[in-house]
Amino acid sequence: MKSEILYSLFYIYLFLQVLFLGPVLVLIINVFFKKFLVIKMQSTGILFPFFIFYARDLELKTSGFNKTDIVKLKVKRIFFWINPVLLLIGKIRIYNFQMINLEMKYVNRIPSIQKMKYMPSAGKITIKSGIIKNGNIDIEDRTVFPLYKVVIENIDIENSQIDFGIPLRLIFDSEYAYCKIDSGDILSSCENGEGSLQVQGVTWGKLVNLDILPIGFLKNTIDLDVSFVHSKNATTFEGTLGQINRNPMKQEIAIEAKKLDYKFQINWSDYQMPFDLGMKKMIYQLLVGVNYGGAFTLTINLIAESVAKILNKKK
Repeated sequence: MKSEILYSLFYIYLFLQVLFLGPVLVLIINVFFKKFLVIKMQSTGILFPFFIFYARDLELKTSGFNKTDIVKLKVKRIFFWINPVLLLIGKIRIYNFQMINLEMKYVNRIPSIQKMKYMPSAGKITIKSGIIKNGNIDIEDRTVFPLYKVVIENIDIENSQIDFGIPLRLIFDSEYAYCKIDSGDILSSCENGEGSLQVQGVTWGKLVNLDILPIGFLKNTIDLDVSFVHSKNATTFEGTLGQINRNPMKQEIAIEAKKLDYKFQINWSDYQMPFDLGMKKMIYQLLVGVNYGGAFTLTINLIAESVAKILNKKK
């Protein structure tokens, strides 16, 4: 009787393994899910029992069926494995995630606020020791007018801890992270719960997708230095904030006198939202905590009010 049970389990295991082999997996997706997704790759597929996945020359494209987001993805090499024990209790832990030569085109057609209900809870799906090399992402947001476009280039991330429930933490939980966005640079590092972040050259409007607001301040480029310390589920930030003003002759002049100190703390449980909304919320908390003084404060308050309206729609 026991041997029959073992044989049955073995055949089930063998059937599932064949089903998830690379060529078979590609065939199933392209035949039964072609209305939503098309995929090409040279891959071993998913190898049990440790859910090991490896693929080369991966190409993935969503159809945008029913006006959903459109994603076109190309990756030279991708590898990861999933902890099978934690999977049994409903938690997905992805280890040794590596993505080399990433090229992605992302067209956003659903307002981020509507995606809140699809966000996993914190700690539900996480990546441990994530690595992304030579990544480029072209983003187009069709939920705003005028159309928002931004290109994130030269993405380089090492030893990153990524929580899909709080995607913004990616910036502050990576041993090293760099990218070029528009004309600026973002560089961060974190080790043993302490880290730093520098943002330079990108405009406020481009960083938080607020170019649609007719406010001159948003056209100014950022000069931001941050140091941060993690403690349990909270993080304390402090640093200096400056900017480069654009004069009518389109020349950029750094004004050191406008560099101001700031300090604030956030609780990550308040940031279970899509990446762009989390970025807006953090910028909002940073801006309202800085005393610029004079008429400039009215401009900051107007921006903060616009961001607050966006965030409060989820309520």
